Amino acid sequence: MHKKTEIRLLNLSACLFAVAFSAGSSAASVTEGVAASARATFESNTVVKLPEGYRNWTHIGTYFKEPGKTTILDGSVIKGAQFGNTYVEPSALAAFKKTGKWPDGTQLLKDFSASGFSDQCDAASGVCSMNQGKKWPQEIKSCDKVTGVCATTHGKGVFEQYYFGAGYMVKDAKRFPKAPGNWGYFGFGPVKGTPYPKTAELRPMEQCSGCHVANRADKDFVFSDLHLGLQQ
Repeated sequence: MHKKTEIRLLNLSACLFAVAFSAGSSAASVTEGVAASARATFESNTVVKLPEGYRNWTHIGTYFKEPGKTTILDGSVIKGAQFGNTYVEPSALAAFKKTGKWPDGTQLLKDFSASGFSDQCDAASGVCSMNQGKKWPQEIKSCDKVTGVCATTHGKGVFEQYYFGAGYMVKDAKRFPKAPGNWGYFGFGPVKGTPYPKTAELRPMEQCSGCHVANRADKDFVFSDLHLGLQQ
C-alpha cells in the first residue's frame, strides 16, 4: 500500500511538472509576441488609425535629406531639410532582439519633420528673424539654402521646425495574408501646421511596399541595417 501511494505521488508530480512546463512555454511564447493591447487599431481591413503615443515608443534611428528633396509620402517637394525619425512599438522590438524576427502585430512608424528656413528667411540674404510670426527661441543669423545649415548663437546646425507626416508599417497575418511578410503600409500626410489625419488607407504596392520587397526581402522587408537601434 505504501509503495502504491508513493508511485501515485510520483506520477502526480510528473503531471504537475508537465503542466508547469507547458504553462511556462506558453508564457515564453507570449513574451516573444505582441499583446493585443499593443497592436494597431483598425477601422476596417484597409483603414488604420494613427497610433496614440507613438513618440513614446523606442526610437531606433533618424535619417536626413537635404533641402528641396521629395518626400516618400507622396513625392512632393519639401523646401526645408527633412528628418525621418523611426519608432518601434517596444514589445515588438523586444521580441525582435530576442528572436531576430518581427512578430505578428509589429508596428513601425517613421515620423517626418522639416526645417522651415526657406519660408522664414530673407530670400536674398538668407537672414532669419522670425518663426511663424514669432521670434525664434534662439538667434538664427543666417541659413544655407543648399545644405540647410543655420548659424545660431549656439553654433551651426540643421534644426527641425515642424512635423509634416508619417509612414506606418503593420505586420498582420490576418489582415494581409497575401502581402509579402504580411506587412501593410500606410501614410499620414503630408500636412503642415495641422495635426496628422486620424486614419489612413492601405497603400498600393507601387507606393511603398514595392521598395521594401525589392530591397529588403532578406530582412523581413525592414531596412534594419539602416537603423542604428536595430543593429545587434
